[in-house]
Amino acid sequence: IEYGTEKYITKIGSCNQFTAPVNTGNTQLKVFLNGNLEGKKDIKVVKKQLKKAVYVYMAADNNMQYQAINDLEEMREGTSDCPDTTVIAFVDVQNLSIDNTVVVIENGVYREIEKWDEVNTGDVETFKKFIKRGKELCSSQENSLVIWNHGDGWYNEEITNSRKITKSVAIDETSNDSLNLYEIADGMNSFGEKWNILIFDACLMNTVELIYQLKDSTKSILGSPEETPFAGYDYKELIKYISESSDTKTAAKKIIDNSVEYYNSEKEFACYAYLELGNTQILYDKINSLSLKLISEIEKVKAVKEKLKKEVLTYSSVDGDYTKYTSFTDLKDLLMFFKRENIALSESDEILKELNNMVIYQNYTSYDTSYGLDRTGGVTIYLPLENYYEAYERASLFGKENKWREFIKMLQ
Repeated sequence: IEYGTEKYITKIGSCNQFTAPVNTGNTQLKVFLNGNLEGKKDIKVVKKQLKKAVYVYMAADNNMQYQAINDLEEMREGTSDCPDTTVIAFVDVQNLSIDNTVVVIENGVYREIEKWDEVNTGDVETFKKFIKRGKELCSSQENSLVIWNHGDGWYNEEITNSRKITKSVAIDETSNDSLNLYEIADGMNSFGEKWNILIFDACLMNTVELIYQLKDSTKSILGSPEETPFAGYDYKELIKYISESSDTKTAAKKIIDNSVEYYNSEKEFACYAYLELGNTQILYDKINSLSLKLISEIEKVKAVKEKLKKEVLTYSSVDGDYTKYTSFTDLKDLLMFFKRENIALSESDEILKELNNMVIYQNYTSYDTSYGLDRTGGVTIYLPLENYYEAYERASLFGKENKWREFIKMLQ
């Protein structure tokens, strides 16, 4: 059977479902028997209005390429019982046949649509090209985006083309590049409408800095303030939850709980939170007010720095030790510390209220909470107690514009 540009072989007497060719418009359906043309019919191909679509930007040009293959198979299995959900993925791996390939997965069928020349997943133009191609391939009422890769919030600075830049996610080892916060927002905004949810399968992405950057790009975020296990999400279940749930909150809760249950059994640290971004500007303004108050009480804050270092929850291990202080500081736990120390009481309460409105659901592994994971608030903020990182001011709008920057510089 030739169906537009697609060719299929089927057994006489069997019943098969074929997917329409990529390009819409007029084409022909041709039927051959033993190589001979038996019949043809003019047909018109139109886009199917799908209920839900999941875009997966799979930046695996690094040490995660074989995990990418496993996750693609889980996605295929996930769609087999979810006829109203389509997965569109761009896969970039090292030295495998699927490298630089656009993939569509629906009804349990995996199709390689087209292969691109070698690309850099850390280049925003590649990100935009994938989103544009996905929109051409699939029309949907509800669109989810998964950014799949290593992540480091906004933090890692490298030298590229003699220009200092900051990085955050979608690391491409071949090109020595990744997407920074400005590029993530730029790429997501090219979609033309807010995404229903952005899911990070990457470490350390639930930061105030990222949330503020993406407030006009997505309605919600599912991610982690902590390092995430290498195996990531169970995509068979993730696709099922997105497809079958009547609302995003329900799907996110199921994804989080499924992951936490698994990593509890594996005895791996894991912590996830689902955020709705409707009050992001209010949160930003409240942090700005807090910063001004802390600046006015800077000596009082400096007097408790060592105590803060010991008591406040931070994320990302140092040489495998999660109890050591890092600058990925849990915002909720920090505010609770300020309240215990009688510092900026009303300002802290105002932000806690907004955090409660933003963090809709969170869960974490409970097999070992010795380093304080049970105090997680789901969102981090940059708080260096020494060695302020100048790139912070270039990394995000929050770092550039909020008075928080002035406070932490004075704290050094």
